This record gives sequence, structure tokens and C-alpha cells, in this order.
Amino acid sequence: MHFQFCSKLVLATLLVGFSLSASATPELAEAWQKKAGELKEQVQKTNQFSLDETLSSDLSRFGRTAGKLAKSGSADHPLPKDLACIFRGMEEETRVQLSAMSSAQNETQWATAKERLLLMLGDAEIVGKAAILELGGLTHEKVKTSSQPRSCISAEIPEDTPRP
Repeated sequence: MHFQFCSKLVLATLLVGFSLSASATPELAEAWQKKAGELKEQVQKTNQFSLDETLSSDLSRFGRTAGKLAKSGSADHPLPKDLACIFRGMEEETRVQLSAMSSAQNETQWATAKERLLLMLGDAEIVGKAAILELGGLTHEKVKTSSQPRSCISAEIPEDTPRP
């Protein structure tokens, strides 16, 4: 009987934990933005041909959090699709550059991956600010919307280019 009670308590605790961790908040976006700056500083300081295990783990966690933020928002304040797409891209870019750094055959390959990672972390600081506002519902009414659907690459296409 004690076992059944304990197992139900553990299950209930897990379910509450998963439901709480499934929603992203402005506070999570702010922590993510701050972490981007901290990780950028740490990566900049690396001069060796590898990342230490702690930094690599922190970067992996940062990427996973970007994926979590990509799925965030609420019915009242949905995260714009472009912003969600950027977060998914940052999650993937983190994974790709960490893989490139760990499999680099020479210093040039490693330095290239490091530079791309640094660029993405710099962008993350800016994107984090936008996410804080969006998740807090502060820009929802102020966002200029287009009647044309957009994709992640829409920023690269001039506005006057006909869309399919």
C-alpha cells in the first residue's frame, strides 16, 4: 500500500514538472538571452582546439532551450512563426556547430565552427529581447503584419519581389 501511494506521488510530481517545463515564459526568454551573452564570452575565451565538457554541456542545454522557446506562446499571445523558426534554427545551429567543433580535423575547421557559434550567440542576445516582449504580450498589438505568409528566409527577399 505504501508503494502504491509513493508511486502515485512520484507520478503526480513528474506530471506537474513536465507541464510546468512545457511552457516558456518571458523569464525563460530573459534567462536564455542572458545565457547567450555569458556563453559568447566563454566561447570567445577558448583558445584551445576543443571545448571543455562543462561549456559543451551548457551550449547543448542552450540549444535545447531555444527549441523549447520555439514551441512557446499562448492562445492570447502566440509566438510569431518567424520568431519560432529562428529559435528552431538556433537550436539546430548550436547542435551543428558543436558537432563540427568536436569532429574538426584541424584548427581552421574548429575556428570556423567557433566563429559561426559566436555569431549565432550574438544574434541570440537580440532574438532573446524580442522573445521577452512577445512572450510577455507587450508587442502583440504593435506587430506590423503582412497579408503575405512568410518563411524564415523572407528577410532575404526584397519586399517588392512577387510571392507565390
